[in-house]
Amino acid sequence: MKKRTVYVSSLFGLAAIVAGTVAIAQPAESSAPVGSDQAPARTPEEILAGAQTTLDRMEATADNISRMLRGSREEKDVVKTLCLDDKLNQINVAVRSAADRVAVIEAAVRGGATERLSHDDAVLGALGSRSGELAVEANQCIGEEQGVAGDSELKVTFDPAIPEGDVSAMPTPLLLSLPPQAASPTL
Repeated sequence: MKKRTVYVSSLFGLAAIVAGTVAIAQPAESSAPVGSDQAPARTPEEILAGAQTTLDRMEATADNISRMLRGSREEKDVVKTLCLDDKLNQINVAVRSAADRVAVIEAAVRGGATERLSHDDAVLGALGSRSGELAVEANQCIGEEQGVAGDSELKVTFDPAIPEGDVSAMPTPLLLSLPPQAASPTL
């Protein structure tokens, strides 16, 4: 019975490996040209609209964190205030950098110099992703632990079996044993 169970388990394992290999080996459906690892090309106007949307979302996130910071300051929660202040500083740096990138994209679209648009769009995407991470981190900022309602009392009890005094030195034995004597002079 045990051999049959091991045999069936081995067959299921082998089938899973084969199915996984087949699934990996099949190419994914894509609308991108064959041999291309990129998404379909967007027009400069679409890139500019996406950049402005990303910047607006980042600014809204910064406003939300700022509102949370004001609330923690009103509560006089020092720990949460420090955490939120750090997140707000980081997102403000990201927003300023994103605003600079949007200005560069706008100038490139107006001037027709679209060579670097994909690079600026990628940088802006990374900044937008980081702002999302900062929003999650800001929501995880915890404040000082709230005190327990009522008075608390500490009770200490000692085990009576614990010895008193210094017990670090070993006591000297009362009986000393003598080493055995040799039976013959050669041993």
